[in-house]
Amino acid sequence: MIQARAVDDERSGSSAPGRLGRTSTLAAIVLLASVLRLWNLDFGLPSVSQPDEFSVPARAARFIQWPDPDLNPHFFLKPTLTYYGVAVSYLVAYPFVRLAGFAPSYAAYLAHVPLLTFIGRLFTAAQAIGTVAALRFAVGGAFGWRAGILGALLLAVVPFHAAIAHYINVDVPLVLFSVLALGASLRYLRSMRRRDLVAGGLFAGLAASAKYPGAILCITVTVAYLLAPRRRPFVDLAAAGLASVVAFLATSPFVVLAFREFSTGIGSEAGHMRGLHPGYDLFVDGWLFHPLVYQVVAQWPLCMSWPLYALGLAGVSWAVRRRGDVRNRLVLLGYVVPWVAVVGTATVSFPRYAIPVLVGLVVLASAWLDEGFRVRPKAVRVALVGVLVASVGYAGWMSLTLAMKLEPQSAELAAGWLAKHAPDGSRVAVAIFFPNLPLDRSRLEVRQVQSVPDWSDAMGWANYVVVSSEYELALERAETPRFAQRAFLERLRVANEWRLVAEFRPPPFLNEDAYAALDPYFHNHFHAHAIEVFARTTDLRTGS
Repeated sequence: MIQARAVDDERSGSSAPGRLGRTSTLAAIVLLASVLRLWNLDFGLPSVSQPDEFSVPARAARFIQWPDPDLNPHFFLKPTLTYYGVAVSYLVAYPFVRLAGFAPSYAAYLAHVPLLTFIGRLFTAAQAIGTVAALRFAVGGAFGWRAGILGALLLAVVPFHAAIAHYINVDVPLVLFSVLALGASLRYLRSMRRRDLVAGGLFAGLAASAKYPGAILCITVTVAYLLAPRRRPFVDLAAAGLASVVAFLATSPFVVLAFREFSTGIGSEAGHMRGLHPGYDLFVDGWLFHPLVYQVVAQWPLCMSWPLYALGLAGVSWAVRRRGDVRNRLVLLGYVVPWVAVVGTATVSFPRYAIPVLVGLVVLASAWLDEGFRVRPKAVRVALVGVLVASVGYAGWMSLTLAMKLEPQSAELAAGWLAKHAPDGSRVAVAIFFPNLPLDRSRLEVRQVQSVPDWSDAMGWANYVVVSSEYELALERAETPRFAQRAFLERLRVANEWRLVAEFRPPPFLNEDAYAALDPYFHNHFHAHAIEVFARTTDLRTGS
């Protein structure tokens, strides 16, 4: 029975298309995913001011500089697999760049930050597109060809996955390896082959090397081992665990080779996450802003689109209530539940942290839809087709809208506003993320600020503060020597209402403050007009 379930045709029915039809369908979905992830990929360039992206090209270039490469990242807030991958993409791209005449020499190439940034974005977008294709096989093997193709289609149009593929980050590769680990775990249930469980452990280790929380996937692999239809030797699980450790250390070797630096960096990041690393659920009182509640009712549906999110919730109900096919569903829940437990209780709630959860919801939705198409009456199947078309259409439109509106960081708009309105001699504190922000230093007194103590001092010194639109509003009048958390939230509310509420209206049960607290990473970064709104509503020169 288990082997029969491994065959796509038997799970999808006799109407399943042949190999050519399957390949063509997947190719069309991959093309759709590519358009949504490559459109406007050069947004904001030649300026590079996205906080999570601006330092990547320099770090990756140091790995491959000649004649003195330095493979030690000297930076351990994130693992190094993504940085090494970006460096390899630079090496692969260099002959084509040189042939096209974009860089006269290797040294000039490694110093060309906008070009390196674009290549790194291409690398990230390629991984995001590959994730869509990988999901087809991860889901299809366990739940049938149609479920796999539905999963790929739904992921192709998830707005936040499409949006985050537009800049260099560690979350996209994390999701790619998460999907591969889940697929290997589901495959182990059918094959009972040790190599499949080892592959799951290998991908879990690579996921952890992309982003430390990827180690959560070891739980998924363990659940697959424990649910095996036949008792398997413990050596299977031990081999998978060893593979995960080897994969992690092979791709983030300086965790061991520079352990003192690593432990210092991790300690600093842990304190940062517990302290003033902004997570907007921290800034507001009330039951709605409990991290899990806030994400379930506000953040995740916004990032996934409400129609796709509703399909995901239907898939959750299917996985919990349906009888039969228990093992596949439990492995799937063994993937989703640990991610929800960790992400949903964290004090910091940036939506990029939840992308693995959104992928899990996509898989649950695709399995639920597949069952509906197989066993429901014809009228229900027709209704499901309508729901699917409407949901994919809306999410695809939302994804394309985001891609078309990718704009420079609002910090750059802040610089333009300061050039026009700030009086001569104004003191401007600038976040460390923007070392090359175009400010007239002959007319303005500018200070780069990085640490929390520096910010506390700068807020009392500066007339204006330029910060990351990912964290706070791009331009803030310095009124107190400390972070004015509620003041920041109020300005975010003003900024978001101006443009975003008109396009992505919150559901009626979410109040105004709840919508304002939806992560500005999703808002201001892709709709960088906050500074214009703030200039209209507040006279920055008088502080009124």
